[in-house]
Amino acid sequence: MPHSQPLPIGPPHPRGNGDDVLRVRTAQDLLAWIPYAIGFHPTDSLVVVCVGDAQPPAAGPMLRVDLPAHAECVDSGPTGTHIGIAGEVLWRLGHLAPGAVFLACYSDQDWEHSLLVKAMLEGLDAQGISVLGVGQVGSGHWRMLFCEEECCSSPGRPVSELAGSTASAAMVLAGRSVRPSRQSITADLDGDPEHRHRVAERIAALAARPVRTPAPDRDTSGSAPAGARARGPMPAGTWAMHIWRDLVRTEAPHAPAEVNDDQAAWVALAVRDVSVRDALLVEIVTGGALAEVVDAVVADENLCLDFAESVFDPVNRPTAAAHRAAGLLRQVARVCDPAAEPNVWALLAAVHWWLGDGAQCRDIAQRLLAASPQHSLGDLLLEVCDRGLAPAWAGAW
Repeated sequence: MPHSQPLPIGPPHPRGNGDDVLRVRTAQDLLAWIPYAIGFHPTDSLVVVCVGDAQPPAAGPMLRVDLPAHAECVDSGPTGTHIGIAGEVLWRLGHLAPGAVFLACYSDQDWEHSLLVKAMLEGLDAQGISVLGVGQVGSGHWRMLFCEEECCSSPGRPVSELAGSTASAAMVLAGRSVRPSRQSITADLDGDPEHRHRVAERIAALAARPVRTPAPDRDTSGSAPAGARARGPMPAGTWAMHIWRDLVRTEAPHAPAEVNDDQAAWVALAVRDVSVRDALLVEIVTGGALAEVVDAVVADENLCLDFAESVFDPVNRPTAAAHRAAGLLRQVARVCDPAAEPNVWALLAAVHWWLGDGAQCRDIAQRLLAASPQHSLGDLLLEVCDRGLAPAWAGAW
């Protein structure tokens, strides 16, 4: 397949409340989009992009697997490493049931993983899954394997072309960024210990007076949210929810607003209450569609809300606002020690899982469990990642 040949892939399936739509037209666009979709530049990896049968076809779940060292890839026998890797990927694809897939092999060695590619193609053919193309991406060049056009002859085309593609430009315009490696995806959460100590002291001070009376003349850049002005006393959770909504409402179109220490402390204090933590998750997942119910739960009214119904409803799909909400939560987590405020980190991990970012979810959950080994939501999220379970919207072809 030539690099410029059109691919039969449309935008993410146009159902629900998704507002991030990217039409992938060529193999170059798809290869440029993959790092933004997984959040980092993959190296020594096999990435499988699932495509649905619906019209127009839409990109769905994506699988990434680490490729072994060269010495482990030369055994062409039935017990070779490539057979085990292909078998694991094909087993997971059997549960996802895509109509087609696109394979991308990230390696600087042209045919180091030819046995794996061959095993994948044979397995996909046996399952009746068509292959749209197989791309090879190295540190300096990229090309489409099995393409006989001059543009794809070894070593291929400059990898800088991917950064200059239409898809890459669209993702940058949407405020999405790519981290340099798998190991760096949570580096921004390494908070300054002294800063965390100051925020912890602020949380402790707020915890001593959990009911807040707003002052009408306070500016929203301080600690009094606009939604709380001229009201009477309210629970800390309700106060924090108003602060959260102010942040979401006043932020720039693509970049999250800057969270000050007072705002971060209020959110961290509020989500110590599991019902508030889960209510905030529903707020993000539904885009505020259940705001009245969320407010009732946060206000400690005796209501029962099935949070799983919202999180696992395929109608609820990631929006630009949800991605920005994740950015806000990252700022809160950065100034909160996971041992002292585990629910902040659990909420952040859950949001990343729901956004389809399993790598972020796994790393954040691992950090959380290292600090709070008995945290139940952290355990659950790590198991979800280990099992390769995706949110409902990702499987709604």
